[in-house]
Amino acid sequence: MNKHLKKLKKIEDSDEGVNVEDILKLLPIGDATWIEPLKAFATQAQWYPINKEKFVPLLAWVEMVCIYFEAGFDGLCRVIEKKDDKALLALGTIEEFQTVEALEHLVLLGKNDDFLRDSSTSFLKKYAYTLNQISHGVPHHLIAVSLHDDLSKLLKALIEHAKMHQEDAMMASAIVCLGNCGTLEDIDFLKKLPPLDFPYKGIEKKMIRKIQKNHA
Repeated sequence: MNKHLKKLKKIEDSDEGVNVEDILKLLPIGDATWIEPLKAFATQAQWYPINKEKFVPLLAWVEMVCIYFEAGFDGLCRVIEKKDDKALLALGTIEEFQTVEALEHLVLLGKNDDFLRDSSTSFLKKYAYTLNQISHGVPHHLIAVSLHDDLSKLLKALIEHAKMHQEDAMMASAIVCLGNCGTLEDIDFLKKLPPLDFPYKGIEKKMIRKIQKNHA
């Protein structure tokens, strides 16, 4: 622990200082004994919480890492359920884990109809982006049928919401995630989607080809 903290202090004392990526690199440690020393370090460094002055909220990112150390994905998901500023940081934290387990936890949240219905479009945009980021590291053959079915239903709901609100970036995230994790049964849905404009033009056809390749 001391070795890692000394390295963090060295970065903090450099011209560039600690950034968010330096904090998120601690996630694989997954050790609850780090919580108090890490919080003490953040306090001593006078890092900022979430603020209106647009200072990078390193203190809040440390809080996310500590929540993971203490309660894992369940802890992060409890933060995400609140759909506030910290929820966006929790999504940014969980997307560091490109694993089936991380995907399962986020999909479980989305299975609740109230979760989608009561969420702002800006929150759902980040949620769809996070699903997409995680899906890039999850081999499609590791996705169980039940997880695929829930994920497919969720992504299609996100796409419909994006269409309604003309959120191309959100739609693109959901389409790519469906391409990474989908099956041949998802192709018809993708074929019926209206084409997106630049910079997402042709993404539907690209994901159809990816699904076909994955299941050839």
